[in-house]
Amino acid sequence: MSQAHSVLNGPDLVVTRIQAPPSLQSGNAFTAKVTVCNTGSVATTSAAQSLRLYLSNNATQQLPPSNGPLPFGQTEAGRTNVARLVSGECITQDVNANVTLPYPGTAGTYFLGAFIDVAREEAEQDENNNGFVSGRMDVGSRPDLVVTRLDAPAGLKPGQSFTATATVCNQGTTSASASSVELYLSTRDTLVLPSSGPGARLPLQQSSLGTAPTSPLGAGHCAPAKVSGQVVLPQAAVTNQPLYLGAAVNPSLTTLELRQDNNLFVSGLVSVGHEADLTVSSVTAPSSLRPGEPFTPSVKVCNVGPSVTYSFDVAVFLSTVPSLTAPSATRIQVGTQSLPSLEGGRCVTTPVPANFQLPEAATGDQPLYVGAVVDPTQGMLELREDNNALVGGPVGVGQGPDLELASLQGPASLEAGQAFTAQAKVCNVGTQPSPPSQVRLFLATNPTL
Repeated sequence: MSQAHSVLNGPDLVVTRIQAPPSLQSGNAFTAKVTVCNTGSVATTSAAQSLRLYLSNNATQQLPPSNGPLPFGQTEAGRTNVARLVSGECITQDVNANVTLPYPGTAGTYFLGAFIDVAREEAEQDENNNGFVSGRMDVGSRPDLVVTRLDAPAGLKPGQSFTATATVCNQGTTSASASSVELYLSTRDTLVLPSSGPGARLPLQQSSLGTAPTSPLGAGHCAPAKVSGQVVLPQAAVTNQPLYLGAAVNPSLTTLELRQDNNLFVSGLVSVGHEADLTVSSVTAPSSLRPGEPFTPSVKVCNVGPSVTYSFDVAVFLSTVPSLTAPSATRIQVGTQSLPSLEGGRCVTTPVPANFQLPEAATGDQPLYVGAVVDPTQGMLELREDNNALVGGPVGVGQGPDLELASLQGPASLEAGQAFTAQAKVCNVGTQPSPPSQVRLFLATNPTL
């Protein structure tokens, strides 16, 4: 077998992602989804590239020699081939694998990685970036409890009673007994577990709000847990400071798990105080815009704070990037609407008359983003000023059609060579009629074309 060497102008194969179960038992069969991309300047020359999965007992892995044993502490878990890739193309490939443990071969923490072009048949721009380690895979017979989501009011005030819903999942390999979930507020975006269970002493930057029991969970199952809490500010918090809301499952660590460093979850900032807090929750605009013509986007504004506002403005912008904090040349204000007062906890949807104008940085008929800012001059005292803007998706700009495939329906299963009929819904979201066109059907081994 020939040894490939780096080339100046060639393909460059990299593994960018591995999706696999977070925990398994020794000997289990599993399927991993591995994404491989060609970031080089030309297509690969070989008809297929060798892709292999490895388990190792540390977070670094080595490309095995062409002829010789695997590096110590590393075992092969599965293999497949990846078809030819053109420049810039990515493919997500299923790899059938088995949990074959390296030394010492006992239950514990291992790491899953992948290498592309293991046979070294492809001359690439960089021969040293063909490997990727996705992270730890825990092997053993225990549960593994995690919080994957936390739903709570966006605004809270000191002393307020409220209810949050924590989604608790068992991503381990065996059932978990009943446990508990504890809510926290923190001045930091990280949490720590209490030293000896719920109600134990916490750092000055963190406070406990309430606990609730969780039901027993089978492996791979999730369940919601409703937690009643009362807003208690951390000792280190200052008045009207936005705080991070989070939760911990099994906070006292009484349930033995495969790992216990993933029991904490932070959902994000919440407004805490007695003032109003205006946010933009949605921006809806036409799919296409004609230069120079008026249009009317719809903006939904909410007051997530506890206090009523006085009258305020909503401004609409067109932007070349999906942000309204980028340099001013990328955006331009195209419309404004004034609104009366809004009570705490209420939302209102309003049309905003706008006139099309191009931002200074816009070029030709490039797509633009429609965004909105509530209280753009920051004339109102709010609990937070960092949540007043929202940018919607891109819209087409210019004089022309814009065809999109809105839906595709076909048989759920087929035999090789079988004739079949599919129904495709095509929409023209552009500004002019389209000429006759075609719809072509493809079969693919991955969900992208």
